[in-house]
Amino acid sequence: MVKMSVLHLLCVFLPVTLTAARLDISFFSLQATPSLSGSTFIGGYSAGTSRKTVGSKFQYGRVIDTGTGDDLPEGVTYRNVYGFARRLNLPSGASRPGVYYCEASAGGETERLQTVLVTKDAEIKPERQTVTVGWGDDVTLTMMTSLNEASLKLRYNGTEKPEWKGHYSIQRASCKV
Repeated sequence: MVKMSVLHLLCVFLPVTLTAARLDISFFSLQATPSLSGSTFIGGYSAGTSRKTVGSKFQYGRVIDTGTGDDLPEGVTYRNVYGFARRLNLPSGASRPGVYYCEASAGGETERLQTVLVTKDAEIKPERQTVTVGWGDDVTLTMMTSLNEASLKLRYNGTEKPEWKGHYSIQRASCKV
């Protein structure tokens, strides 16, 4: 009697999800605390493979203002630089301070970066204008002011945070986009 063995193959198909790499863009302010006189600019630039896919196709806007409206100030102009950068030139004046964003899209991905412009005579200023963190890192944000610490009320995404009341410095654990 001849024994025959049958080889059985077991194939398992696992779903694979591919996530496109994030866009490689940066956003900067010429002056973190500009004076009300004289112009300044904020800009965005692309690097790596984003130089080809994004180039200088950046959109700008303002999400928080100081009482003059959420739109960009009157008189802004744009300047494309080197094919991979774009500047938003801000004219002098009191309507300039606020939270500005720079946005770029390519390949179904969109990135939005923000920066804060405060005037030189502001009563509260950030200790550092930018803080670079990676996904999941802890971050500490510190401000400088001559105001009484007890009078400080801080907001996060537009909502007052009672646990931050009266603090010059706050910590956020595990940063996420």
